[in-house]
Amino acid sequence: MSRRKRILIVSHICPYPPNSGVQTRIDQTLEWLKGEGFEILYLLQGAGGYPKESLMHLKKKVHRLFYSKKETLPEITKRQMRRLLGKSIKAISPYWYEKYRTKPVEVARDELSFVELESFCWKGTQIAARKILRKYNPSYILSEHAFFSECLDGAPQKTLRVLDTHELFSQGHSRLKGEKKLEQIAVCTEENEKRALSRADVLIAIQKNDFRILKSWFPDKKTILMPVWHGERFSKRVHFHSEGQRILYVAASNPYNNHGLEKFLEEVWPNVLKDCPQVELRIVGSVQPPSLQVSPEVIFLGRVSDEKLQEEYQKATLVINPQQAGTGLKIKCVEALSQGCVLVTYPAGAEGLEEGIQEGAFWVAKNSEDFREKIVKLIRDPDLRLVTQNRAKAFAK
Repeated sequence: MSRRKRILIVSHICPYPPNSGVQTRIDQTLEWLKGEGFEILYLLQGAGGYPKESLMHLKKKVHRLFYSKKETLPEITKRQMRRLLGKSIKAISPYWYEKYRTKPVEVARDELSFVELESFCWKGTQIAARKILRKYNPSYILSEHAFFSECLDGAPQKTLRVLDTHELFSQGHSRLKGEKKLEQIAVCTEENEKRALSRADVLIAIQKNDFRILKSWFPDKKTILMPVWHGERFSKRVHFHSEGQRILYVAASNPYNNHGLEKFLEEVWPNVLKDCPQVELRIVGSVQPPSLQVSPEVIFLGRVSDEKLQEEYQKATLVINPQQAGTGLKIKCVEALSQGCVLVTYPAGAEGLEEGIQEGAFWVAKNSEDFREKIVKLIRDPDLRLVTQNRAKAFAK
């Protein structure tokens, strides 16, 4: 196969099964590249976190699958030597061992707020990427997220360096203030993010807001807007008539989703039940159940098949996304709209979809009380739901 059609992808994500937004996007990228006739080389960091079945599926989707190790042999040797030296000193003189050994240092909370994006990339991943680049000489190297931007530095001059941002991490920090659980999420500074992104020749944005920011940061750099699409994953929406009313929430487990769900169950759900006692909340995905006790009307379904998920969408009275922070495009919102579902979300969930607000394709709540009011209004007004469904389908096209 010619070099012109060969690409190396570096990522920490195994996209199978595509249960999260990130997995869906990478799966779509692989499908598109395969359709364009690319030979795909995939370097996966952290393969040990995925089941064998997922890795076997990925192996069938790409031409060559590589795994990176967290540490190189010299680093392991140095660590072992330090341990051996420490044991020797302890055996000779326990007093001096306790006096001078390295101890944990407490760091102020503000110092933990920011991290370097490059710190997520293992040294072994960088070494593996350089070896693959030398051996297979691909025309393109694609970094999934800015975490692996240093792998782009190892590419030869004639290799085009591409980076799919997925989201801009430095832009979501303002929403974390005041929320103790969200403040624990490590984000990067704008300066660090710009430095990481500057290593690419081409940047890919997932939504319009990110695209505009990238163009302002790098006016002379090639920037592409590539949103998520859903193609034929689901068939057209069929309306089922079932007893009661169903609210659906579909989400993977991450701090933003877990926090949003907990806040919804704490601040919104009890009042919704008072106004609409027949309603039930069905939660699909790996999003973690909150620590607080929930009512029996809340049903956690966990991960389900595409067929079961389609059925849940079809039977849902409305879909919610109570996420209150985070950047990038909320793929769960795109998926709900593509199904012609009635969607209620917060401003964070509407980022990159602002045109849909103007077209009335979905509903955006200002606060928890407004969220409750919109849910109750839509549950009680089937005509309003039908209008919203039609607008959602038109907007999704």
